[in-house]
Amino acid sequence: MKIVILTTNNIALIFDTETQIETRTDIDALIQEEFQVLLYDSAFYDLSVDTFLQKISLHIPCYPINSIASFDINNKQSMMKEIEKQMMAWSLKNSLYYIEHFYDLFSNLQKNWKQTPSLFIEEFAYVLKKIIPSSELKIIFNDTIQEENQKPQLVRKTYQGHTRNIIRDIKPQEEKLIELYKNPCESSFEIIEQNMEKKSLFIKIEIKQSPIFILARSFHYNQVTNAFLKGLVKALNTN
Repeated sequence: MKIVILTTNNIALIFDTETQIETRTDIDALIQEEFQVLLYDSAFYDLSVDTFLQKISLHIPCYPINSIASFDINNKQSMMKEIEKQMMAWSLKNSLYYIEHFYDLFSNLQKNWKQTPSLFIEEFAYVLKKIIPSSELKIIFNDTIQEENQKPQLVRKTYQGHTRNIIRDIKPQEEKLIELYKNPCESSFEIIEQNMEKKSLFIKIEIKQSPIFILARSFHYNQVTNAFLKGLVKALNTN
């Protein structure tokens, strides 16, 4: 997981919790970075931070934003425990929000599915980022391409990213992985692996018999989120 700490003088500290490496960069360069938590110094929030948040306004809902005053940044272990605690509360709050606004979300996803798989996946990934706190998210899905004077062809694509959205061709190692689970599920929702100690979450869903694989490096996946996703997949398959 990467934590960005916005300090004075337009400088951002990027702390990688896995490598324990801390780097510095200019705030304007953050738009190209992948990160999962944003902390800021409230002393200059109305200046540099406000400008930066406007630049990345589309991504703001995808991760928690909080004042640095809530954390002891000199004690990285303590800081991480508090961040994980807040991320769990944040994801639960988002899951409950989507349950409350289920029909609106379902209608939008259903409309996107009827247009193109890629459009559906981008919206679906946006939801997953808010309800599953993770440092990495991949979604492997079937897409269609059609060249001039040719019939549409089915291809596998991979969505990847957190603060950025990237849809690319599937890699050989990803192809090899999902070949193991390509057969139809007994149900449209199946958890293949859920190991929070290893930060591993692997879910296979099917929408209109089209398989979608969700791979997340996550430390938390609760029953509320699981029930919401199962209900959403069921609704998308019955309409």
